[in-house]
Amino acid sequence: MTINAGTRLGPYELAAPLGVGGMGEVWRARDTRLERDVAIKILPATLVHNPEFRARFEREAKTISQLNHPNICQIYDVGEAASDVPTSPSSQRHTAQDTPNPSTLYLVMELLDGQTLADRVERGPMPLSDVLRYGAQIADALAAAHRVGIVHRDLKPANIMITKSGAKLLDFGLAKGAENAPVQFDTTDATQHKPLTAKGTILGTFQYMAPEQLEGDEADARTDIFALGCLLYEMLTAQRAFEGKTKTSLIAAIVSGTPRSVTELQPVTPPALEHVISRCLEKQPDDRWQSAQDVAAEMRWIASRNSSSIMAAEPAAARPGRLRRRLVTTAVCLLALVATAAAAAYFTRRSHTPAVLHAELSPERGTSIAEVNLGAAVLAPDGTRLAYLTRVNSATQVALAIRDLRSGVVTALRGSEGATFPFWSPDGESLGFFAEAKLKSISSSGGTVQEICDAPASRGGSWGSDGTIVFAPDIKAPLFRVSEAGGEPVRITDKGADITHRNPYFLPNGKTVLYVVGSAAAKGDVYAGSTEGKLKKLIVKNASNVQYAEPYLLFVRNSNLLAQRFDLRDLSVSGIPQPVAENLEYFQGRELANFSASRNGMLVYRKRSTRLQQLTWYSRDGRRGEDVGPPGRYITGSLSTDGRKGVLGVSDGTVSDIWVMNTVQGTLARATNLKTTNTVSAVLSPDGQRLAISNAVSLRGEGQLWTQPISGAGSRRELGTSVRGLWPVIRAWSRDGRQIVIIVQQNTSGMDIVSCSPDGGPCRPLITGPGNQGVGAALSPDGRWLAYTSEETGRMEIYVTTFPNPGERWQISFDGGSLPRWSADSKELFFKSGNKLMTIPVGTVFEVTQPVALAVDLSNSTWFDVAPDGRFLLAQNSGDEDLNPFHLVVNWSRTLRSQK
Repeated sequence: MTINAGTRLGPYELAAPLGVGGMGEVWRARDTRLERDVAIKILPATLVHNPEFRARFEREAKTISQLNHPNICQIYDVGEAASDVPTSPSSQRHTAQDTPNPSTLYLVMELLDGQTLADRVERGPMPLSDVLRYGAQIADALAAAHRVGIVHRDLKPANIMITKSGAKLLDFGLAKGAENAPVQFDTTDATQHKPLTAKGTILGTFQYMAPEQLEGDEADARTDIFALGCLLYEMLTAQRAFEGKTKTSLIAAIVSGTPRSVTELQPVTPPALEHVISRCLEKQPDDRWQSAQDVAAEMRWIASRNSSSIMAAEPAAARPGRLRRRLVTTAVCLLALVATAAAAAYFTRRSHTPAVLHAELSPERGTSIAEVNLGAAVLAPDGTRLAYLTRVNSATQVALAIRDLRSGVVTALRGSEGATFPFWSPDGESLGFFAEAKLKSISSSGGTVQEICDAPASRGGSWGSDGTIVFAPDIKAPLFRVSEAGGEPVRITDKGADITHRNPYFLPNGKTVLYVVGSAAAKGDVYAGSTEGKLKKLIVKNASNVQYAEPYLLFVRNSNLLAQRFDLRDLSVSGIPQPVAENLEYFQGRELANFSASRNGMLVYRKRSTRLQQLTWYSRDGRRGEDVGPPGRYITGSLSTDGRKGVLGVSDGTVSDIWVMNTVQGTLARATNLKTTNTVSAVLSPDGQRLAISNAVSLRGEGQLWTQPISGAGSRRELGTSVRGLWPVIRAWSRDGRQIVIIVQQNTSGMDIVSCSPDGGPCRPLITGPGNQGVGAALSPDGRWLAYTSEETGRMEIYVTTFPNPGERWQISFDGGSLPRWSADSKELFFKSGNKLMTIPVGTVFEVTQPVALAVDLSNSTWFDVAPDGRFLLAQNSGDEDLNPFHLVVNWSRTLRSQK
């Protein structure tokens, strides 16, 4: 019998074939009653009268119907169709012999859009994160089947679909329920799939059978767990756990052989995951994991550890009369999941041909990686450790952490709170950094922090082999040098008409320094200078911070990491820059990208965040309300006075603009067409008719402040002529419409707060240094109070002072604070402290009382605002697709093509 597009099986009209196997054809079809697409599996006519296959087909329908799980393909219907007349024009030419006879059996199933795991693995090993995610989902699906007494018995890559929503388990044709007797089946495998290995290899189910299946013993849940181990092995390595050129050799390998270690094939495999797989593959069912749920839990535990796992193993032991391999936990050690394996593979295999290895380094649980604008991560010169800036439990303040790539141990350096722009000493024994307007150093193992000299608002440093440190002490300063022991800094570059010199980097000779020059005419050019101040040579135009990794110079341009050959003798580049990585985390204006290379072939970089935010309403008792609008990259945001509009700084991942959202309808309208790579922010005027906008372009006189109609049409009115070009950020518009509060970047004192008239003209200072003031600032609607943040205590805290004339002030938070917001009646002040939304009452006379935590959880939110009706609008990170880890590459230069 021939089945064609247009053939009807009851209410289902076949559209196109999806695949064919020993148990039938699978077609895409249309359910004409419910108007949805489905998948239909049809038992071939040649098997309809075979009692065994017919029973197997019916058993699959009954089996799947008992299961309701997100990782198991759903069954909608089962039927035995009589002849139907094709309804589509293309099917009118079919003859009677083409229509199904009354014995045509079919299953109607969920239509899955994706690819089989077999097809995915055929392209090569899967990323660790995908193995852990999909592996746990497959184990969950098996556990759901096992709980109702169903054993799959045919788990293999061809029976797993990878879809947008995750892994889906298919084909229960060989499944056995608790009440069924064992079913004998043809070991030639009626559901074959494409080979992954060389020609002549046995294909199909044989490769995934447990020893007890091959010996004819009863199969139980642990039989599926053996197949799951084979599956995980294949996902990690793109090779099968057991191979054989003949049935005999394959059976021998499964019954008595030991697969190659997964870390031998994929050195970056976490030791804990290898243990999970090894235990799945034990020869004796009693020695395996006893439930698929345990396997799923183990894999999620490994994933949750991010970059570390508790695992140690002793050598395998053999039981008399049986050949097997067994891993037994004997100690508890903190090991890095990915970095340890990658680094260990590199440091122990140097006698072999170097392989390019990739891994991911995620932050420790309860911590997050700080943004690159505070300083890039830096590899130790020998590539064994990574220093980076981290936040603990969503704190506003950062500190230095060091991850040992050999052991995985992460060490927080006490005394480094508030650190920026870290850099290593040449011997890797110390770190330099900037904090509290000082250049400081600390031992890489911790200890006393040493102050070296003043550095009011530094933009980077580098440590030479003779103990000289070159650094940029201020935003618009030239470069200086100073002894690591301290002393009076000496200027080594002549800034002249340049705006800034920053991001210095010592070349191996210890005398020459590469650095970035910011000027009114260029985004950032790299020059070479000397510690004696006798050199200024252009090296690369339009580039970020640079590093030398013999024989290449690494730098970022247009967010892409590039490598270009560099001659140390004449300080010149040659050849064409070659791409190494794309979409790096980059801070425009500081010309700073997040990457670092060691002298022995290690590279670390961090990509630009791709996580989206969803705007959502919450009540003060923590109940979630409606989502507002679609997910997007809502970098900044604030509500209008009536709460019906939201002004958003929206990014597409590269450039940003201001949009206005109707919070009732969830619709967005563009207000600007800047397409800027810089920070944009805006607030609405009290009457909701105009926008005050800031475009903080950099230190080159390009910073912009203006007001414009909310529609974007009409004239712009310039603001704050006295603060243009100093990173202005709009924070608030007074309720009487007469003043706009702006945060500005001053030369030496960090961030200050000023007030500007919407009619233009100079601005007047409100809150000035030392330290950063007003990263967050908010005016009370009644115009009496200004709430702002300041880090004068060494940590960002919330303060309140009088407005419009600042006088007495009060510290409100004492455990860190950010994002101050006022209630519509000015009787409450809200702010973020850690992950908590705090509130404090405000009367006619300001009195400091104990802040109270509301039930609203801010742990997943980037910002919030409060509406007049008391609800909170939260910008929450959408999904878990963007953990934004560091990427570690071993022997990265081997990815480059040779150039003459």
